[in-house]
Amino acid sequence: MLFCYLGVFILVTRLDFSAPLQFDMLGLCLAVLSTLLWSLYWLVNARTGAPAIASILLSFLCAVPWLLGLTIIHWQEFNFSSASILSSVYIGLFEMSISFVLWLQAMKYAKNTAQISALVYLSPFVSLLLINQFTGEHIYSTTILALVVICLGLFIQRSLGTKSRTTA
Repeated sequence: MLFCYLGVFILVTRLDFSAPLQFDMLGLCLAVLSTLLWSLYWLVNARTGAPAIASILLSFLCAVPWLLGLTIIHWQEFNFSSASILSSVYIGLFEMSISFVLWLQAMKYAKNTAQISALVYLSPFVSLLLINQFTGEHIYSTTILALVVICLGLFIQRSLGTKSRTTA
């Protein structure tokens, strides 16, 4: 796992230390914390045996009061344009609901949840390809190096997991 986060470090810094680092440290810490919390959430959820749809619905229902409170407190800061509303609907449906239900189903049928949870680290490859194709964003060589390091970390993790299962 630490080797995979080395890939994230390469991705963020681009291995350019000649100038002050050009990233938001708080944002990076929140992103790392988010990955740890999400993985914990999925592992706990996979063990409950609850139906995936009921589980995700319950999670969303628990979040609604908090989101309503934040909306009321920060009402003036929101942008209620059609583009922002459609973006929110897209994120809610495709990035939060449907994909999570499918992910929970995959975790439920997996023999080893650690192996399937490692697939999360492969999503940057797909994202990188889509971002490049649809937005034309430049792909840095260090980005590719970072993704290779992440995949190497996954390979090491899987190899060590296989060895520990065969020796136990």
